[in-house]
Amino acid sequence: MNGNKLASSLFILGMLIGAVSIGYIGDSIGRRKTFTLNVFTLAIVTTASAFSPDWITFCSLRFFSEIGASGHFLITFVWGVEAAGNKYRVTCGFIYQIVYAAGSACLGVVAYFVRDWRVLQLLISIPMFGFTAFYWILPESIRWLITKKHYPQVKQFLLREIGRNEIHVPDYVLASRRGETRRNLENSPFGNISTIELSSVRDGSDYSRYLEKAKVESLADIFRSNILMVRLMIISMAWIAGVMGYYGITYSAANLVGNFYINYGLSMQVLKLVEIPAYLLGMIVVEKIGRRPMLTCGLLVSGLCCLIAGLLPVGKLNF
Repeated sequence: MNGNKLASSLFILGMLIGAVSIGYIGDSIGRRKTFTLNVFTLAIVTTASAFSPDWITFCSLRFFSEIGASGHFLITFVWGVEAAGNKYRVTCGFIYQIVYAAGSACLGVVAYFVRDWRVLQLLISIPMFGFTAFYWILPESIRWLITKKHYPQVKQFLLREIGRNEIHVPDYVLASRRGETRRNLENSPFGNISTIELSSVRDGSDYSRYLEKAKVESLADIFRSNILMVRLMIISMAWIAGVMGYYGITYSAANLVGNFYINYGLSMQVLKLVEIPAYLLGMIVVEKIGRRPMLTCGLLVSGLCCLIAGLLPVGKLNF
């Protein structure tokens, strides 16, 4: 295995480990804390890779950087989708992919003009430190807070947003857990709201009891359900097939005849400029025909195209 293939293999292995480990941490301590710790560590590792003295060090840092990069994408994706209402979740997911494609296209352009890989690495890495400021700017995922039963924090967030957006929310939605005192409410950033007698709201006590008895789900619950297990296996295989095709085509740019920088830049521009319209179309189509038909058609078409490309005579591809 040559150096390029080794680095690419470590890249994908890091992606696998990062998806599992960072995702679990995000479910345990919250999206905001995980994002901040992960992006800070990622910035350090990727910056350090620019000063790698040898190939082994570079590959090792690349492996750890992809652990953080994979977790970074997943945490930001989940954090953003959880902040959107049910009506906008699909749109939010596609927008994330559009931004990802646009960023990859920009990287191709920057890499063409910045030929020194160490300088390019620093240009990519150093701005990441600025993302740690999101810890003080963005709120924690309210859905995660509800899952972990941090109800006082949920209430504070809702009351703040109610005042900011000047909307009405039914009182029972803000019903306290039993035993919550006025002192808890007085600490709200919305101000002193101790005059709100949420415990006396009609249907509030029933809602509170429901929240208290709600089961906190875990990853282990997936393995207790045959239906969820089957769905997990199908989605996992679909992801494996999609990632193999996606990154296989991307990394094949290095094997094209001619200037590497031009080939990579053009391949990234073509691939990403095709992706963006596809995502925009996907926003509309997925709501019309559903997830399963779109996923099935996408896998069939992409698999067929990859098969045809692989069967083309090699001699015909010299250009």
